Amino acid sequence: MKTTLSLVLAFLATSEVRAALDTPNLVLGRPTDSTIAVNALAETNLVTYFEYGTQSTVYVDQTVVTNLIANQPTEVNLSTLQPDTRYYYRLEYKLAGDTSYQTTPEYTFHTQRAPGSSFTFCIQGDSHPERVNTMFDAGHYSNTLLTAAVDQPDFYMTIGDDFSVDRIPTNQLSASTVIDRYILQRPYLGLIGNSAPLFLVNGNHEQAAAYLLDGTSNNVAVWAQTARNSYYSEPAPNGFYTGNTNVVQFIGLLRNYYAWTWGDALFVTIDPYWSSPVCVDNVLGDDQGTGAKRTNVWDVTHGDPQFQWLKTTLEQSTAKYKFVFAHHVLGTGRGGIEEAQDYEWGGYSVAGSTENFGTKVTTYDFPTYRPLWAMPIHQLMVSNHVTIFFQGHDHIFVRGQLDGVTYVTLPNPADPNYSLFNSDAYTSYIYKTNNSGYVRVNVSLAQVKVDYVRTYLPSEEGPGRTNGMVDYSFTLSTSNSQPPAITNVTTSPGVPVEGSPTWITALVTDAVGVASVTLRYSTGGPGVTNTVFLETMATNSVKPWTGTGCDEAWTVTYTGSNPFQQISNANYGGGNTNGLAFKGGTTNLADSMITTAGGINASGNSGTVSFAVLANGLTTNTGWAMQLNSGTGFTTRVSELTGSNHTWQVYNYSLLPGDLLTPA
Repeated sequence: MKTTLSLVLAFLATSEVRAALDTPNLVLGRPTDSTIAVNALAETNLVTYFEYGTQSTVYVDQTVVTNLIANQPTEVNLSTLQPDTRYYYRLEYKLAGDTSYQTTPEYTFHTQRAPGSSFTFCIQGDSHPERVNTMFDAGHYSNTLLTAAVDQPDFYMTIGDDFSVDRIPTNQLSASTVIDRYILQRPYLGLIGNSAPLFLVNGNHEQAAAYLLDGTSNNVAVWAQTARNSYYSEPAPNGFYTGNTNVVQFIGLLRNYYAWTWGDALFVTIDPYWSSPVCVDNVLGDDQGTGAKRTNVWDVTHGDPQFQWLKTTLEQSTAKYKFVFAHHVLGTGRGGIEEAQDYEWGGYSVAGSTENFGTKVTTYDFPTYRPLWAMPIHQLMVSNHVTIFFQGHDHIFVRGQLDGVTYVTLPNPADPNYSLFNSDAYTSYIYKTNNSGYVRVNVSLAQVKVDYVRTYLPSEEGPGRTNGMVDYSFTLSTSNSQPPAITNVTTSPGVPVEGSPTWITALVTDAVGVASVTLRYSTGGPGVTNTVFLETMATNSVKPWTGTGCDEAWTVTYTGSNPFQQISNANYGGGNTNGLAFKGGTTNLADSMITTAGGINASGNSGTVSFAVLANGLTTNTGWAMQLNSGTGFTTRVSELTGSNHTWQVYNYSLLPGDLLTPA
């Protein structure tokens, strides 16, 4: 009996040891038409191999046996793959000495899509896992990544500030503490990275930046980039990817900017942090932000080699759609198209501040500071028909458009407070709203469809708050994403002379033939801006308010009791002293509306709708929306529908071409 009992106990003990093995963490990277890298990380020394095939649960190929060393990333390449094909794979693993293998769940990936194919990719804004409770919650982050994984994206992108080493106390900074920042993300990013290859964009808080190099291997920049390249399999220039060919001492190839083509789209990531000789944004060790970043923002640069590579990449690509990704315009400041005219991005200097908050000056300093560049970065994107420029940094979702290029600012994926950060920096936009979630992009031959997908925990769901709901969506077709580009504009003489002709020359290019070009000009001085509609609300307080007694006539619509009133001394700015107040209502926007009684003259080349809102006492799915009707029905242009409270905030909506009448 004792012998039998001891045998049973030995069997159980062996079973417990095997069951205790943690499933290795797997993250895919740098897919091509015939290969993909799998970055494996385990907490225990393991003997492993991968098996894979084109049918679920049927694995006809396998890799050689590879030993995983505990807590050390190991990269394995799956090769001889077929292009434009979905594959299924799993990892077989065991302890050395065990006779049988354990297996991970089955995962999947897709090789490079062929032109004409439809596919999806997803992208998140700054995750900031070090900002617990203020901008990050582990449950929210996991939920966002798992929700995105359901979309089965061909790949998943992060926009930077995911490995913030500058929050490590300076007396604790070391190679190991920096590595910990990169290991910290593996359990999260592995939730989607096991079936969607990851592409990383460098952010300011990573401190993977040239200004920190000191000629030794003992510095944060070396530690950060080495950890990044070890724990995540990022692209290096080869026959499939192009990118940074510069070799940095103690690191090797940086893999910080790169480009590739997938289906009908070109993908380009850029990075100013490894090209700037000065600190681009926050100084390492200056937690309070009191130190000087740099004295001249012209010193912040993507560098001559990167610009020439970007120019060549965009010009030589025949892709129908072109996407450019960076942590932020210039890598610093706040705003999107609001910064697009500044420094090397747009060519102009900024007076009164080192950021975007000073008074714009009229001096075009680009030729002085970038003599080897053909044009600023924004103009380069315009002339090469870039479809969308994606950025993060500002922790808010914003869609804007400038000169035919769409700018999308990405929201936080794990903000438990659903905050509306840095809204004041965005004064010109089509749509903006608060956190949290991710952006899903569907690419097809006919169009690009962009969705802002909101994510909520089960305990937070309710009317108007469903996990995976689309908060905002827009599409771009080939025609409206690739407008004709006008570049190299010159006048001769530079200063017109009365009574003498002035010659104006320009290069006009388009994806199709340009049949004719018309020059329109005016001799009557600068353009005129007219205020065609001004409402400062009522002259007297009234409750309930039915639409009368204001500068303009209004139609008031409501269900149940009238929720609108005019309150004395509650207006914003000049004009009448009363302000419109709304309280109550229902979850249906159409139940509580005020509408202009007459149409507004929208003739002109451009137009802006500006209004101010103060929100107090809102919870969950309460809020407001501003809609326009240009003849095809009302469409929401600006909204806050997630219970966001704030003091007076001015909103500016730039009318789209479809909102305007034929130019006057």
